[in-house]
Amino acid sequence: MDNIKMILDKASTSDFDSLTKEDKVTLFKSMALENETGEQLRKAYGAVQGGLLLPLIRQESSIRRIFKEQFTNGEQIEFPIRSKRIRAGWYGADGANTPQRQATSSNIYIHTFKIDGGCRWALKQLRTGNYNLVEELQNDMIDEVVYKEDLAGWTLIKAAVTYGDIESIATLTTTNSDITDNKQGTSLSVAVLTEMITVADEKPDGGRILTDLYITPRRYGDIRKWVDTSLQDLADGTRAEMFSAGQAIGEKGVWDIALHKVRNAQFVDNTKAYGFSSSFGTMAIAEHWHTVDDPTAILKWEQGLIGKEEVGFGITDVEGCVVYGF
Repeated sequence: MDNIKMILDKASTSDFDSLTKEDKVTLFKSMALENETGEQLRKAYGAVQGGLLLPLIRQESSIRRIFKEQFTNGEQIEFPIRSKRIRAGWYGADGANTPQRQATSSNIYIHTFKIDGGCRWALKQLRTGNYNLVEELQNDMIDEVVYKEDLAGWTLIKAAVTYGDIESIATLTTTNSDITDNKQGTSLSVAVLTEMITVADEKPDGGRILTDLYITPRRYGDIRKWVDTSLQDLADGTRAEMFSAGQAIGEKGVWDIALHKVRNAQFVDNTKAYGFSSSFGTMAIAEHWHTVDDPTAILKWEQGLIGKEEVGFGITDVEGCVVYGF
């Protein structure tokens, strides 16, 4: 028992993957015990997993890069509106409800809501020390949480785009751009990205600097074609960097803009590219993701995790986003 507690303490203060295979097998076999020791271990395991899984949520969630995390400790606080030209902010309760626009000259409240999730596995599956199965089930739980976060965030963004507070750029043609080929306006070309950067830079109050671009894998693939096109108008250093990067140019980003692939067409499809600055939005966090052992799982001779968080999303700078339509 002392050895198991030592293993669990180690897991609670470091990445669970740092445990050796032997440590994990020992821990999971012991959690399958149908006695007080097994019960104590299951409760302890459930209590530490929230903090261990939170970094995975941050890594997988596309929306947490767009909206800056701000911990509120459960308090209802105001967040400042940055945009001086469009005196409004947006907030959304969750992905299932209509986002709200608030006309304001200074601050906005961001309402929070609960996101929960869980997973279960049979005790008999643990008796062999099969920790891989449990980790896969926990990853599925994290995928569910990430989807709910993304749904809430992207629903809010699209509402502000539809209303017109977020600027949309029409498809470039030879009549509104210096490009020489109309097809360059229907793919993520140098001209398109340049236009998005320029439109953001022209925003009032000092302009905006795009830091992140969200596109589909197909639009991402357009960038790989840049190395095969004429780039004579670009600076020598930029041109050399693109050609030396070759097919890896997408992973490296372009002009200090991080590129993010969104594979769910419900959020981003091939007809749009979303560019954001760091000032765009705020993710209010009343409670960080945390977990406990599922107390009802043992009724079916199972073990499980249940977890929750309380978060909210608010757009505090509508000028901090530009959307291009292909």
